Amino acid sequence: ENEDVRYHLYTHVMQTVRNLMDAQHYAEAEPYLNQAVNLRPGSAEARDRFGFVLMALNQPARAAREFEALIALQPGNLAARHQLASYYAATHQPNRAKIQLRAILKISVNDAGALFSLAHLVAAERSFSEARDLSKRAYAVAPQQPEIIDSYAWLSYLLKDLATAQSVVKEGGPYYEGNAEYEQRRQAILAAE
Repeated sequence: ENEDVRYHLYTHVMQTVRNLMDAQHYAEAEPYLNQAVNLRPGSAEARDRFGFVLMALNQPARAAREFEALIALQPGNLAARHQLASYYAATHQPNRAKIQLRAILKISVNDAGALFSLAHLVAAERSFSEARDLSKRAYAVAPQQPEIIDSYAWLSYLLKDLATAQSVVKEGGPYYEGNAEYEQRRQAILAAE
């Protein structure tokens, strides 16, 4: 009977949370989410919404804890893994970010965002060959995304594969417009012999 009461209270609290989130009243939703998690620690929905609310309230460390709890409940939750990877990368924890990104790629081998992010982290360690392989896979999935075009072309250039680098920037169209860094690298690639 006590469990029934807790469940009904939980469902009422979560409906309040949904209404507050729909209205983008995230600060007001936070105490209700605390209550929901206390009532049902194993609720994936409560953890997911709590992580989202904490991100909206600019509390990424607390949000990361909720996403970690969510992944413990749902290991295949790609959105939570992406959030954690971003958090770890932003807080200079590249190894933890790479763990999340590699887990995403085990679940979804063609996740362009994970491929690109992992390539970026690997390139920062000067593992340019692996980074280029990851960028090439991202490019195969999302050849129109400016950051992926730039990454694949630049890594090819760094590895002295000028034919690929020049081909990618030429096929990329005006991907570089409005981005001085992309334009500078594009010019370097096109000028190379």
